Amino acid sequence: MHKYFFTTLQALLLVGASLTLISCSKSQDSGGSDGKDLKQFTTPQSYALVVGTVRDLDGRALDGVKVEVNGQDVATNTQGYFAASRIPEAERMVVTFKKDGFIPQTKVVHTRIGQSSRIDANLAPRSAEISFNAGTGVVATQGGAVISIPTNALQTPDGELYTGEAKISVTVFDPTTERGILAFPGRFEGLAADGQVIPFRSLGFLDVTPVTVDGRPLQLRAGAQADLTVPIGQGALENAPPTLPLWFFNPQDGHWHEEGVGVKTGNVYNGKISHFSIWNCDVGYRRSYVIGRVVNCSEDGQPVMGARVTIQNVRAGWTSGEDSTPADGRFRIPVNADEPVNLWAEKGGQKSRVMSFTAAPRDQVYDVGDICLGVPRVQIVLSWGPRPLDLDAHLTIPNSTSNRGHVYFSRKNDSNAQLDTDATRGFGPEMITVFKLHDGVYRYSVHHFAGDGQISSSKAYVHMTIDGLGIFEMNAPGGSLGKNDVWALWDIEAKNGRVTRLTALATVENAKKASDVTAFSPR
Repeated sequence: MHKYFFTTLQALLLVGASLTLISCSKSQDSGGSDGKDLKQFTTPQSYALVVGTVRDLDGRALDGVKVEVNGQDVATNTQGYFAASRIPEAERMVVTFKKDGFIPQTKVVHTRIGQSSRIDANLAPRSAEISFNAGTGVVATQGGAVISIPTNALQTPDGELYTGEAKISVTVFDPTTERGILAFPGRFEGLAADGQVIPFRSLGFLDVTPVTVDGRPLQLRAGAQADLTVPIGQGALENAPPTLPLWFFNPQDGHWHEEGVGVKTGNVYNGKISHFSIWNCDVGYRRSYVIGRVVNCSEDGQPVMGARVTIQNVRAGWTSGEDSTPADGRFRIPVNADEPVNLWAEKGGQKSRVMSFTAAPRDQVYDVGDICLGVPRVQIVLSWGPRPLDLDAHLTIPNSTSNRGHVYFSRKNDSNAQLDTDATRGFGPEMITVFKLHDGVYRYSVHHFAGDGQISSSKAYVHMTIDGLGIFEMNAPGGSLGKNDVWALWDIEAKNGRVTRLTALATVENAKKASDVTAFSPR
């Protein structure tokens, strides 16, 4: 975004912009959104968004996944989408994903004020549980993995000795396969015993989860240890060293931590652990670096802020990368020296072409130059409460023809814009993305399509990210009556591919059909 344009638009929005209210039906809330000053809805907000999808290891969308980020919980919709708002800027924002029957997953994302950071996660199903008596201990096996817990070694969350009936699941992964890579939590790096961050290659990992019969987690008592056997991944057997560090994953800080040693015996590593978690056998690698810059294909090569750059090691399969490029679009990422890698950039659901090359020798740098990425110009996210069940996002678009384009549940793609996800069971999110702006005025609205309740009491809120300008928000206004109400939020004026004016509306109109494009258009 050119500096001159940003300054000019801010002046238009904050000083000379006319924030116009459209004439509405008798239900209009004449004070706008609960009588608030409409200028607040054209003022960029000082927070970040985190959006994304959750799927299983076969790529099927998972609904009802609990997503925890910065102390707030949201859930995925039926298409596996989620959105978390009002997130502070952080280089390492920990995001956790939980669903019954699956092993919890954790990802780390770099959040930036005024940017929408995307993170996609995959959950692995938990292995079948084995019943045992905690007082007598257990030797549990699964897929070549073994966990041996001695007698009277377990305690409840409040620190009390537990000797009753219990259950344990042991889920093993091969990190040299695609499914194992998808299931891997955090990043392929860890905090070594001396505190240094060490990029590593996983040779095998597993999850160990013992619980009481009523589902309370169990841990090893102070001073107790369990014997652990971790199978070596098929693609790592040839070069597996005789010993290596053991690492456990801490979902609170999103780091792998070095603790203990694994000794190779045949096709497995054996070691001792003092607590239960996800355990990993890893070796460090000879490091070199990849540098480059992400630029916007549609804007004369302007740098892209907030892009995610991913590097995948072709032989080992692991991925790592820069979670959010800074304002100059540049990145510097450690990789395995002298090994083949793939690299790509993403933002707002858009992905660059994949570049393939061999990394530089140890401690040297490979410069990939500029990576061209088509960046979405506008992304709008609608969320709400349990009632009404179905609120729908609508965007009408100025076309070159006399008819306006219309993106909604019945027409998910129109004129370089698309409805990414349509939620029909309450809560949302619904997301519309605009990839290229046409000259003229866009209008974004929300329609009460089905279910009891009203827009005004739905706890609905919308966050709109305009690339280069920031995040704008609006809460549901008063004045709604029920089904078929239309809440008009913004008119977005564009010229030469950029937003030049933003007008807040915050009005409600009654009894409009979803297919009536005029109900969602400027007049």
